[in-house]
Amino acid sequence: MRNLKFKSDNGRGVSLALTVPVGTVAGQLVPIGAAGLYGYAETDAVTPALRTLGRAPQGLRDGQATVNLPGIGQVIDLGILPGGTNDGDKLYQTPGGAVTATATSNLFIGWKLGAYVGLRDNA
Repeated sequence: MRNLKFKSDNGRGVSLALTVPVGTVAGQLVPIGAAGLYGYAETDAVTPALRTLGRAPQGLRDGQATVNLPGIGQVIDLGILPGGTNDGDKLYQTPGGAVTATATSNLFIGWKLGAYVGLRDNA
């Protein structure tokens, strides 16, 4: 698939670097936005203190953790996403194929994850 960015090869969901609530530690369940998406923190949230100790996971910015998203099987690039949306917001597709944040008369396709859309598994 030409717009596939990440996929789960093990059936556990994808793991991504995401901004998490302050104080998140590995092993916690964390909300991603306010639309019901959650994840499992695989690392502690990066802080300047953690970085100073040399214990920040490589590639993560301050405030981020590696988060496993159970039930998200693929993350795809659908181009420009609706303005004013945040990570974890629900996204929909219009009958014409455009991505929107409006639920009415549109197909729910997944959640915003950075510049991409996380698709749920249809299990």
